[in-house]
Amino acid sequence: MADLKRQIAAAAAAAVPSAAITTATTTTAVGDDGVEQPGELWGCRFNAGLFGVPWERTREVLEEAGLAMTIVRPLGESK
Repeated sequence: MADLKRQIAAAAAAAVPSAAITTATTTTAVGDDGVEQPGELWGCRFNAGLFGVPWERTREVLEEAGLAMTIVRPLGESK
Protein backbone atom coordinates (compact mmCIF):
# COMPACT_ATOMS: atom_id res chain seq x y z
CA MET A 1 0.00 0.00 0.00
CA ALA A 2 2.82 2.42 0.81
CA ASP A 3 4.35 1.80 -2.63
CA LEU A 4 1.00 2.44 -4.31
CA LYS A 5 0.68 5.78 -2.48
CA ARG A 6 4.24 6.65 -3.55
CA GLN A 7 3.45 5.81 -7.18
CA ILE A 8 0.26 7.88 -7.16
CA ALA A 9 2.04 10.86 -5.62
CA ALA A 10 4.87 10.58 -8.18
CA ALA A 11 2.44 10.38 -11.10
CA ALA A 12 0.44 13.34 -9.81
CA ALA A 13 3.60 15.40 -9.32
CA ALA A 14 4.74 14.58 -12.86
CA ALA A 15 1.33 15.52 -14.30
CA VAL A 16 1.02 18.77 -12.36
CA PRO A 17 4.48 19.77 -11.14
CA SER A 18 3.39 23.09 -9.64
CA ALA A 19 0.53 21.62 -7.63
CA ALA A 20 0.86 20.78 -3.99
CA ILE A 21 0.35 17.09 -3.41
CA THR A 22 -1.24 15.93 -0.20
CA THR A 23 -1.94 12.42 0.93
CA ALA A 24 -5.02 11.84 3.02
CA THR A 25 -5.42 8.87 5.26
CA THR A 26 -8.66 6.97 5.16
CA THR A 27 -10.54 7.11 8.41
CA THR A 28 -12.65 4.27 9.67
CA ALA A 29 -15.79 4.24 11.71
CA VAL A 30 -17.33 1.36 13.60
CA GLY A 31 -20.88 0.55 12.60
CA ASP A 32 -23.67 -0.72 14.86
CA ASP A 33 -22.54 -4.27 14.13
CA GLY A 34 -18.99 -3.53 15.36
CA VAL A 35 -17.50 -3.80 11.86
CA GLU A 36 -15.16 -1.04 10.67
CA GLN A 37 -16.43 0.93 7.67
CA PRO A 38 -14.47 3.24 5.37
CA GLY A 39 -14.75 6.88 6.32
CA GLU A 40 -14.37 8.10 2.72
CA LEU A 41 -14.58 6.39 -0.64
CA TRP A 42 -12.73 7.80 -3.65
CA GLY A 43 -12.60 6.29 -7.12
CA CYS A 44 -12.44 6.83 -10.84
CA ARG A 45 -15.34 6.59 -13.30
CA PHE A 46 -15.21 2.81 -13.42
CA ASN A 47 -17.32 0.93 -16.00
CA ALA A 48 -17.05 3.90 -18.40
CA GLY A 49 -13.88 2.74 -20.15
CA LEU A 50 -13.43 -0.81 -21.38
CA PHE A 51 -16.90 -1.89 -20.24
CA GLY A 52 -18.56 0.90 -22.23
CA VAL A 53 -21.20 1.71 -19.61
CA PRO A 54 -22.19 5.39 -19.76
CA TRP A 55 -20.88 7.10 -16.62
CA GLU A 56 -24.28 8.66 -15.91
CA ARG A 57 -25.82 5.18 -15.58
CA THR A 58 -23.12 4.04 -13.16
CA ARG A 59 -23.58 7.24 -11.14
CA GLU A 60 -27.34 6.55 -10.92
CA VAL A 61 -26.69 3.04 -9.59
CA LEU A 62 -24.29 4.37 -6.94
CA GLU A 63 -26.79 7.03 -5.86
CA GLU A 64 -29.66 4.49 -5.74
CA ALA A 65 -27.50 2.28 -3.52
CA GLY A 66 -26.84 5.21 -1.20
CA LEU A 67 -23.08 5.18 -1.79
CA ALA A 68 -21.36 8.53 -1.43
CA MET A 69 -18.12 8.68 -3.43
CA THR A 70 -15.69 11.33 -4.51
CA ILE A 71 -15.04 10.69 -8.21
CA VAL A 72 -11.73 11.84 -9.66
CA ARG A 73 -10.82 12.42 -13.30
CA PRO A 74 -7.82 13.75 -15.23
CA LEU A 75 -7.29 17.51 -15.17
CA GLY A 76 -9.03 19.28 -18.02
CA GLU A 77 -11.53 16.49 -18.61
CA SER A 78 -15.16 17.58 -18.41
CA LYS A 79 -17.69 16.13 -16.01
